[in-house]
Amino acid sequence: MIPISRSDKIKGALLALLSALLLTAVFLFSTLAQRTLAGPTFLFWWFILALPALFLLQPPVGSWKNLWRRHWRFFLAYNLIEAVGNTLFFYLLRVILPSLVSFFLSLTPLFGALCAFLYLKERLSALEWSGGAISMAGVILITWASPEVGVLLTALTLLMTLLYAFNNVLVKRWIHDVPPTAVISVRIIFQAVFFTGLLLASGGFRWPTGREMVFLTLGSLSGPAFGMYTVFVSLQYLKATQIFLIRNLQPFFVTLAAALFLHQALTPRQLAGGTVIIAGVFLMLAAKWLYGKKSGNAAATPEPAGGR
Repeated sequence: MIPISRSDKIKGALLALLSALLLTAVFLFSTLAQRTLAGPTFLFWWFILALPALFLLQPPVGSWKNLWRRHWRFFLAYNLIEAVGNTLFFYLLRVILPSLVSFFLSLTPLFGALCAFLYLKERLSALEWSGGAISMAGVILITWASPEVGVLLTALTLLMTLLYAFNNVLVKRWIHDVPPTAVISVRIIFQAVFFTGLLLASGGFRWPTGREMVFLTLGSLSGPAFGMYTVFVSLQYLKATQIFLIRNLQPFFVTLAAALFLHQALTPRQLAGGTVIIAGVFLMLAAKWLYGKKSGNAAATPEPAGGR
């Protein structure tokens, strides 16, 4: 493995922080847009408006055929799972406070570690199990403090997080073979085609109003294009555990943005539950990082997801 310089690590940390800020914008702008434009019509415009970013993101034209031929199974599996996860994500943003969704999404590394434990037989230390238990206690607390959420919506939110966690495992596996620009470019194209088909099947097309277009454009560029791109690029400079330790700030960014711009403040009990989730994830990631540092070969943790 080629050693990573200090300057590259700083670059990776800044990219991880930038991705947290960009993906926070997704929660804000998508919630604002969905107040008057929701369902398949919203999803169609969300990814259609991200298409112009392809001119900046796409890899060299000559590499497309070779990349698709070698990795088409990865592209197909990743994007089908992503489409289901995105459908759940934007639905949940309409019916649950964005801050709560963000706190639930912070469980992605926990679910990724559990997938690795069950299917890849990777061992988890006692501290990692303790961190996972603390995070799940936070889930129980935040659900108890949010009677409007209930068991069904909590289950759907956890399912969405599990799908994203599994997808992150796929990306981590292929990120050194498939350039980040290719992952993002195919993601934008596939999601645009998928949700165009969904809109044609369900009907209900309409042009966004000027206000909706502003929210859609800012949100789609923050998330589907450059937000996710900065996540994938940061993986080239930092271990995923380090990225997640930085990205643990995102739920608090979302909470602040929701309070300031959406007038949706969390109750003290909800904020306490979210903080417990973050504390458990932080303990799990710190334990994994320390174990990897001692062994000299840090186990791969799923890279960040979130705001789509």
